[in-house]
Amino acid sequence: MKPPATSSTDLPSEVTWARPPVSAWRREALRLPDGYATSVYVFDPPADVPRGQPVLYAHGIQSHPGWYGTSAAAMARAGHPVYLVTRRGSGDNRTARGHARGAGQLLDDLDAAVEFILAREGGILRSAMDPCEGKVEGNPIADCGLRIADSGPPVQDSPQSTRRTQRETGTSLSASSVLCGPRGEDGSTAAPKPTDCVGGIPSRTRYPHTSAPGSPPHCGVHLLGVSWGGKLLCAYAMRRPHRADLLSLTLVCPGLIAQVDAPPLTQLAVAATFLLAPRTRFAIPLNAPELFTDTPDLQAYLRRDPHRLHTATARMLAVSRQLDLQLARAPRGSIALPTTLIVAARDRIIDTPATRALVSYLTNRRCTLRQLDGAHTLEFEPDPAPLLDAILQGTETGGA
Repeated sequence: MKPPATSSTDLPSEVTWARPPVSAWRREALRLPDGYATSVYVFDPPADVPRGQPVLYAHGIQSHPGWYGTSAAAMARAGHPVYLVTRRGSGDNRTARGHARGAGQLLDDLDAAVEFILAREGGILRSAMDPCEGKVEGNPIADCGLRIADSGPPVQDSPQSTRRTQRETGTSLSASSVLCGPRGEDGSTAAPKPTDCVGGIPSRTRYPHTSAPGSPPHCGVHLLGVSWGGKLLCAYAMRRPHRADLLSLTLVCPGLIAQVDAPPLTQLAVAATFLLAPRTRFAIPLNAPELFTDTPDLQAYLRRDPHRLHTATARMLAVSRQLDLQLARAPRGSIALPTTLIVAARDRIIDTPATRALVSYLTNRRCTLRQLDGAHTLEFEPDPAPLLDAILQGTETGGA
């Protein structure tokens, strides 16, 4: 299917919503570490609902915040402020579409998003409770007693480090890594082979969010990722284990290991160009709306959605492969956050059994599994209520 011919300069200024949100929202600008400006769509709880801990919501490789207004509004109505962060180069961003310099850059972007959320939520807490009356200088979060643990130095990526990784691992970069993880020698999807996820939540002693008597509440952030956004958040949770402000991880059909692949010639072309011509563009092999949903009106929405990302650069596909390698080489139990995995029974994009095994391995079998009837984008089911319930349960399991 040929993608629609929409140039970046023709994009509407705001995303188009798959289903009009039933709650009010606003758009804010987030300045990323290198100066790139991206959009954040914010859903606030109603004034009469107690304000809970916020949610950082990460979308997929082709999607954007406009696909997820229903679930964002549902979480907001339950008391969680929701921050739908637009990944650089996607959604309503006109600059460098479908491109990222390295995996470290995207992880640093998530650090910036977490700090952005904490700053705003800390300001709201201070406004509501006035625990820092008279303090007008310095870090407003630190001044209010909100704890932000040191996340360590940013991860740097370079062509030299990428070439070194290839030499050390004997792997090559392919377009199949847009959504999928590493493959075995026989070409089949490979993943660790532990048993499926079981009930139980890992200890949260490393993630304290209670306050001393009389002090303001500590603000933390729940992580929620869909499809490729779930893969990115898995890598983030694994590479930022010392952030005490991360509360939980909820993954909805995460793009860790996929059924969909690019043609072999495309894979070779990606491997040949990601260093010498990193901005060469390739089609993302997910252009058929039927892969995402069986719902006719939302298939029609996907066909006409001007903000849907149909191509990515060779470097972006290499970034996806970098994330695959990080997750594949991680030791058992690398993700310590309370984790909920939500999968779709009729998913045509991800390899669900292999994904369950990998998440079980990364969390050392300490994850909660929910399987729902539906296609890959569960948000697009005629009745999304089971998904909304599962997301809220996953978020509330990780902290109030």
